[in-house]
Amino acid sequence: MSADAPAITRANAEKWQDWALGIAHGVAQTVPAAVWLALCPARAKLRPMPAVFRYRSFRFFFYSNEGNPREAMHIHVRNGEGEAKFWLIPTVYLADSDGFDARTLRDLRTVVAANKDLIERTWNEHFA
Repeated sequence: MSADAPAITRANAEKWQDWALGIAHGVAQTVPAAVWLALCPARAKLRPMPAVFRYRSFRFFFYSNEGNPREAMHIHVRNGEGEAKFWLIPTVYLADSDGFDARTLRDLRTVVAANKDLIERTWNEHFA
């Protein structure tokens, strides 16, 4: 391993799906990127994880590998407390969640609905 290998931080982890998964599981906060990839060779092909927008402490994003065939249009939401997934079509509704209470999920659904056009536009540009 090179001594100048970049350390994984929360800032650069959000740019890469696999690094972010390591951060979410508390594994890679202080592990150099080269070590993390060596320990997880299946994750060596990093894929961008586009952030669509942020609201308060929440990050609204989608994965670049949304299945094959690709899943219907949706958005993921994450912060330190949990994660949720909202379908956008035919209407905005909760697909799955872990860690958020009912009030937070209602608020997040409202935010997703208010930004549905932005999410759809970003999705279509990314997967075009």
